Amino acid sequence: MNTNHVTLQRMKELLTKNLEELDEMKKNMKARLSELDTMLQEESSSPEEVQPPPTMSPSVSRRDAKVWMGMHHPEWVVNSAHPEEEALIASREYWTYAKNKAASTTLANMCVGDEFIIRVKTGIGVRGGRLAKGRDKGYLRKGIITHAPVIAPQTFDLIKDWYVTKIDWDPIKYPLNPNYKVGSCLVIREQK
Repeated sequence: MNTNHVTLQRMKELLTKNLEELDEMKKNMKARLSELDTMLQEESSSPEEVQPPPTMSPSVSRRDAKVWMGMHHPEWVVNSAHPEEEALIASREYWTYAKNKAASTTLANMCVGDEFIIRVKTGIGVRGGRLAKGRDKGYLRKGIITHAPVIAPQTFDLIKDWYVTKIDWDPIKYPLNPNYKVGSCLVIREQK
Protein backbone atom coordinates (compact mmCIF):
# COMPACT_ATOMS: atom_id res chain seq x y z
CA MET A 1 0.00 0.00 0.00
CA ASN A 2 1.40 3.37 -0.86
CA THR A 3 1.49 6.30 1.54
CA ASN A 4 -1.13 8.25 -0.39
CA HIS A 5 -3.62 5.38 -0.11
CA VAL A 6 -3.00 5.09 3.64
CA THR A 7 -3.49 8.85 4.05
CA LEU A 8 -6.71 8.78 2.05
CA GLN A 9 -7.95 5.79 4.06
CA ARG A 10 -7.19 7.61 7.34
CA MET A 11 -8.97 10.76 6.10
CA LYS A 12 -11.99 8.62 5.18
CA GLU A 13 -12.01 7.09 8.67
CA LEU A 14 -11.80 10.56 10.29
CA LEU A 15 -14.60 11.94 8.13
CA THR A 16 -16.77 8.91 8.90
CA LYS A 17 -16.16 9.42 12.62
CA ASN A 18 -16.94 13.14 12.31
CA LEU A 19 -20.21 12.30 10.54
CA GLU A 20 -21.13 9.90 13.34
CA GLU A 21 -20.38 12.62 15.92
CA LEU A 22 -22.50 15.09 13.96
CA ASP A 23 -25.38 12.59 13.85
CA GLU A 24 -25.13 12.17 17.62
CA MET A 25 -25.04 15.97 18.08
CA LYS A 26 -28.09 16.32 15.83
CA LYS A 27 -29.96 13.73 17.90
CA ASN A 28 -29.02 15.54 21.15
CA MET A 29 -30.02 18.91 19.72
CA LYS A 30 -33.41 17.53 18.60
CA ALA A 31 -33.99 16.16 22.09
CA ARG A 32 -33.06 19.54 23.62
CA LEU A 33 -35.32 21.34 21.13
CA SER A 34 -38.17 19.03 22.11
CA GLU A 35 -37.52 19.80 25.80
CA LEU A 36 -37.58 23.53 25.05
CA ASP A 37 -40.85 23.20 23.10
CA THR A 38 -42.40 21.39 26.07
CA MET A 39 -41.15 24.08 28.45
CA LEU A 40 -42.56 26.83 26.20
CA GLN A 41 -45.94 25.09 26.01
CA GLU A 42 -46.06 24.68 29.79
CA GLU A 43 -45.10 28.32 30.28
CA SER A 44 -47.77 29.60 27.87
CA SER A 45 -50.47 27.39 29.43
CA SER A 46 -49.90 28.77 32.94
CA PRO A 47 -49.94 32.59 32.62
CA GLU A 48 -48.38 34.74 35.32
CA GLU A 49 -47.44 31.72 37.39
CA VAL A 50 -44.41 32.47 39.54
CA GLN A 51 -41.79 29.75 39.27
CA PRO A 52 -39.90 28.84 42.44
CA PRO A 53 -36.12 29.29 42.36
CA PRO A 54 -34.18 26.22 41.26
CA THR A 55 -33.38 23.86 44.08
CA MET A 56 -29.75 23.69 44.98
CA SER A 57 -27.85 21.34 47.18
CA PRO A 58 -27.66 22.51 50.82
CA SER A 59 -23.95 23.34 50.46
CA VAL A 60 -24.66 25.96 47.77
CA SER A 61 -27.45 27.55 49.77
CA ARG A 62 -25.02 28.00 52.69
CA ARG A 63 -22.30 29.60 50.57
CA ASP A 64 -21.81 31.63 47.44
CA ALA A 65 -21.57 29.71 44.20
CA LYS A 66 -17.99 28.89 43.24
CA VAL A 67 -16.31 29.08 39.84
CA TRP A 68 -14.47 26.00 38.56
CA MET A 69 -12.32 25.61 35.47
CA GLY A 70 -11.73 22.26 33.80
CA MET A 71 -9.31 21.14 31.13
CA HIS A 72 -10.54 20.30 27.63
CA HIS A 73 -8.49 17.73 25.70
CA PRO A 74 -10.30 16.50 22.58
CA GLU A 75 -6.94 15.45 21.12
CA TRP A 76 -6.89 12.47 23.50
CA VAL A 77 -8.53 10.17 20.98
CA VAL A 78 -7.96 6.84 22.74
CA ASN A 79 -10.14 6.50 25.86
CA SER A 80 -11.18 10.13 25.47
CA ALA A 81 -13.72 11.62 27.81
CA HIS A 82 -13.50 14.98 26.05
CA PRO A 83 -15.08 15.14 22.59
CA GLU A 84 -14.81 18.16 20.33
CA GLU A 85 -16.57 21.30 21.57
CA GLU A 86 -19.91 20.84 19.79
CA ALA A 87 -20.35 17.27 21.03
CA LEU A 88 -19.22 18.22 24.55
CA ILE A 89 -21.73 21.10 24.78
CA ALA A 90 -24.54 18.98 23.28
CA SER A 91 -23.88 16.16 25.77
CA ARG A 92 -24.38 18.56 28.72
CA GLU A 93 -21.69 16.54 30.55
CA TYR A 94 -18.08 16.87 31.65
CA TRP A 95 -16.18 13.69 32.54
CA THR A 96 -13.30 13.59 35.02
CA TYR A 97 -11.01 10.90 36.38
CA ALA A 98 -10.02 11.50 40.01
CA LYS A 99 -6.42 10.36 39.81
CA ASN A 100 -5.55 11.32 43.39
CA LYS A 101 -7.02 12.51 46.70
CA ALA A 102 -6.74 16.18 45.73
CA ALA A 103 -8.86 15.58 42.61
CA SER A 104 -11.42 13.64 44.67
CA THR A 105 -11.61 16.51 47.16
CA THR A 106 -12.09 19.02 44.34
CA LEU A 107 -14.94 16.97 42.89
CA ALA A 108 -16.56 16.64 46.33
CA ASN A 109 -16.53 20.45 46.68
CA MET A 110 -18.36 21.07 43.40
CA CYS A 111 -22.09 21.73 43.85
CA VAL A 112 -25.23 22.38 41.88
CA GLY A 113 -25.37 26.08 41.00
CA ASP A 114 -21.59 26.51 40.71
CA GLU A 115 -20.20 27.93 37.46
CA PHE A 116 -18.01 25.68 35.29
CA ILE A 117 -15.63 26.95 32.61
CA ILE A 118 -13.45 25.34 29.96
CA ARG A 119 -10.87 26.86 27.64
CA VAL A 120 -11.94 25.31 24.36
CA LYS A 121 -9.45 23.31 22.32
CA THR A 122 -9.69 21.18 19.22
CA GLY A 123 -7.94 17.98 18.28
CA ILE A 124 -8.51 18.60 14.56
CA GLY A 125 -5.94 20.50 12.51
CA VAL A 126 -6.76 23.12 9.88
CA ARG A 127 -6.37 20.48 7.14
CA GLY A 128 -8.67 18.01 8.93
CA GLY A 129 -6.05 15.69 10.42
CA ARG A 130 -5.80 14.70 14.09
CA LEU A 131 -3.43 16.73 16.25
CA ALA A 132 -1.11 15.21 18.86
CA LYS A 133 -1.49 18.36 20.99
CA GLY A 134 -4.77 20.27 21.25
CA ARG A 135 -5.02 23.60 19.44
CA ASP A 136 -6.49 26.45 21.50
CA LYS A 137 -9.59 27.97 19.88
CA GLY A 138 -9.13 31.27 21.74
CA TYR A 139 -12.30 31.43 23.82
CA LEU A 140 -14.06 30.03 26.88
CA ARG A 141 -17.33 28.16 27.33
CA LYS A 142 -19.26 28.55 30.58
CA GLY A 143 -22.12 26.72 32.18
CA ILE A 144 -23.91 26.07 35.45
CA ILE A 145 -23.58 22.74 37.23
CA THR A 146 -26.98 21.04 37.34
CA HIS A 147 -25.81 17.78 38.94
CA ALA A 148 -22.73 17.43 41.12
CA PRO A 149 -20.01 14.96 40.04
CA VAL A 150 -20.81 11.27 40.53
CA ILE A 151 -19.16 8.07 39.36
CA ALA A 152 -21.10 6.80 36.36
CA PRO A 153 -20.75 4.03 33.79
CA GLN A 154 -19.13 5.02 30.50
CA THR A 155 -17.62 3.33 27.45
CA PHE A 156 -14.32 5.16 26.91
CA ASP A 157 -12.39 3.63 29.84
CA LEU A 158 -13.60 0.38 31.33
CA ILE A 159 -10.77 0.17 33.88
CA LYS A 160 -11.07 3.41 35.88
CA ASP A 161 -13.98 5.04 37.67
CA TRP A 162 -14.92 8.32 35.97
CA TYR A 163 -17.06 11.10 37.41
CA VAL A 164 -19.68 12.85 35.31
CA THR A 165 -20.80 16.40 36.08
CA LYS A 166 -24.01 17.59 34.41
CA ILE A 167 -23.72 21.12 33.06
CA ASP A 168 -26.19 23.52 31.46
CA TRP A 169 -23.82 25.17 28.98
CA ASP A 170 -24.34 28.78 27.92
CA PRO A 171 -24.49 29.11 24.10
CA ILE A 172 -22.23 32.18 24.24
CA LYS A 173 -18.49 31.92 23.53
CA TYR A 174 -16.65 34.09 26.06
CA PRO A 175 -13.31 35.86 25.56
CA LEU A 176 -10.27 34.47 27.32
CA ASN A 177 -9.67 35.69 30.85
CA PRO A 178 -6.04 35.58 32.06
CA ASN A 179 -7.28 35.16 35.64
CA TYR A 180 -8.77 31.75 34.83
CA LYS A 181 -6.16 28.99 35.08
CA VAL A 182 -5.88 25.24 35.49
CA GLY A 183 -2.58 23.83 36.72
CA SER A 184 -0.67 21.49 34.44
CA CYS A 185 -1.36 18.48 36.66
CA LEU A 186 -4.91 19.43 37.68
CA VAL A 187 -8.03 18.44 35.80
CA ILE A 188 -10.30 20.95 37.55
CA ARG A 189 -9.37 23.95 39.66
CA GLU A 190 -11.39 26.42 41.70
CA GLN A 191 -11.01 29.99 40.45
CA LYS A 192 -10.57 32.61 43.15
